[in-house]
Amino acid sequence: MFYIVRNQKSNLEIGIHVKERPKIPAPEFRYEEIEIPGRSGTLIQESGLVDDLKIEVVFNFAAKPDLWMEQFREAKKWLLAREDDQLVLSDDLEMFYKVKHTSVDTAERYVKTLGEFSVTFLCEGFQYRRDGQYEHTIEEVKYNPYYLSQPVYKIRGNGTCELKVNGKSMITEVQGNLTIDTERMLAYNESGVLKNTMVTGNYEDLLLMEMENTISCSMGFDLSIIPNWRCL
Repeated sequence: MFYIVRNQKSNLEIGIHVKERPKIPAPEFRYEEIEIPGRSGTLIQESGLVDDLKIEVVFNFAAKPDLWMEQFREAKKWLLAREDDQLVLSDDLEMFYKVKHTSVDTAERYVKTLGEFSVTFLCEGFQYRRDGQYEHTIEEVKYNPYYLSQPVYKIRGNGTCELKVNGKSMITEVQGNLTIDTERMLAYNESGVLKNTMVTGNYEDLLLMEMENTISCSMGFDLSIIPNWRCL
């Protein structure tokens, strides 16, 4: 039986069922059409940015007449919670979509006990690997068989540390610990205090390229990496 996982629970745990597996649209790169006088058609300038996509899932459920609305409220509570940003499909459990917004449509009541409603998940265009959300060693992430990724670097130690990725450096001042988030372009400590002034360099230089990468940091520091592996 097909199911989804959202906010660390499956729809089966909530007591509702997916009517049919949703059709997942293919991601699309953002592009610009450029008209040139005297030339037929247009030029296409494609960026490396991927547009968001919408995934619609139709659910149905059965409940006693006096509990019908309560069941629907329980489903909405589960779907609209923000305990995490992951949408997992049961036939692709190693991957997830990053949910940016969830909208729940009005429930249709066909008979006193049966209901059906649709949910639209607005997601990033990429799929992410679930094992790419945990800390890894340099050896485990230096080969990236997936798409260009935006990792999080966690440095532990004290003093001036040079983090070098593919020949490009970021100089950091570490006071116990420092997290460098290349997607959000932020540096902060484990308490959540911003430390952007403690780093010098470009966050874009620290991305993990496809295939082989070289990664190092200064002696006397521990480095772990959340790779955020992703695919199209």
